[in-house]
Amino acid sequence: MTNKKFSWRKDTPAPLVRPHSLKKLDVIEQYVRIYLKTRAADPRIDNIPLSLVDTFCGGGVYRNDISGKVELGSPLRLVNAVRATESELAAERRKSFKILATFFFSDAAKEHVACLKSEIENSPFRDEVGKSIHLKHGRSSDVLDDVVSRIGASRGKTRSLFVMDQCGYKDVPMRDIQMILQRLPNAEVILTFSIDALLNFLTEKRDPSETIRDFGVDRDFIRSWRQGRHDDARGRAYAQKHLMSNLRKQSGAQFFTPFLLFSTDESRTIMLAHLSRHQKARDKMLGIHWDQQNSFHHYGSGGFYELAYDPRRIDYDDDLFSFRPADKQEMQKQLENELPDRLFGMMNDHGITVEELLFIIGNETAARNDDIFDALGQMIVNRDVQVRGSTSRKRRPRLGDQIIKPPQGRFVFVGGKHQ
Repeated sequence: MTNKKFSWRKDTPAPLVRPHSLKKLDVIEQYVRIYLKTRAADPRIDNIPLSLVDTFCGGGVYRNDISGKVELGSPLRLVNAVRATESELAAERRKSFKILATFFFSDAAKEHVACLKSEIENSPFRDEVGKSIHLKHGRSSDVLDDVVSRIGASRGKTRSLFVMDQCGYKDVPMRDIQMILQRLPNAEVILTFSIDALLNFLTEKRDPSETIRDFGVDRDFIRSWRQGRHDDARGRAYAQKHLMSNLRKQSGAQFFTPFLLFSTDESRTIMLAHLSRHQKARDKMLGIHWDQQNSFHHYGSGGFYELAYDPRRIDYDDDLFSFRPADKQEMQKQLENELPDRLFGMMNDHGITVEELLFIIGNETAARNDDIFDALGQMIVNRDVQVRGSTSRKRRPRLGDQIIKPPQGRFVFVGGKHQ
């Protein structure tokens, strides 16, 4: 994470970091831990190859703006998360276990890379520099091609996680994310995007550049935004949703899950988006936010929604919620009310698998897979659906089940393949 506000130089104090930025780093670190534990769920696995990329690495440490204590930046948090998780998993196994992690850290500022190198050399990971930890000076877009090529050339199905923690909005063009996901189908991207910084920029009379046109910003949008920007309840919310909708379309990610964080010191909304081609990855990231009940918010009702710009909407309050117990209760009610019609509408005569259902609705709800299974389970209890091939009529559906249309308009879950 680096811009003019965050500047690192040798022999000078590290930059101050605010609580909202620390929250963002906490989410990234926790996701790495859960990601690795999920990958290692099979006890027969003795190693996990993984590449972690941070193209806005900064100088490695910050000073807490409130307490003044030293706080680790994203690179050292990534290394710590990997090594700590490796130790935990190895202790649970009888045979040896290793995480074969390779780290690629880069930054557009040469001084920042030098400071990070110094911090790593003074850490327990000093011997990994030049081996598993690779440092490079360069703009994000300039270093990505080489990094992606190196990951793609590695042996086996190496998974990769890209942390693109830009401070603004224009240093990660959508073509970079498209390239990552096209060339590395198993890659995941965690992208920071300052939505309000872009919107505030558009208050000036300038034609949209090529970069921001990728975000759905054209002259018509700018005109509409300038007319409604003073209405935070509607104008700004519509504009934010429009930008997120286009980011999703242009990124090439099947699953685009945006989380919003408000920076009180800057009075700006910052988006932390998780992008991938895998529904399971999206489910794990959602789980972190629900488990932490953190200070992030999510656009979309508890039931089903479309992440798209719709100026016809008047009541927008239900489309922004936090990850709190009350939100979960409301979400469960909405899912139970909306899922039957949604499910029936997407089924054909051959039915639909649970995996297909999750893939289709993956961008339409903030519900985790378990929440969706609970709602389906309630339909079973209410005898709105039936379970065939199970010893109990009251069970939650599972991955591998087939959902079919039974006689007389009921749904039936059939374990395994369609019969």
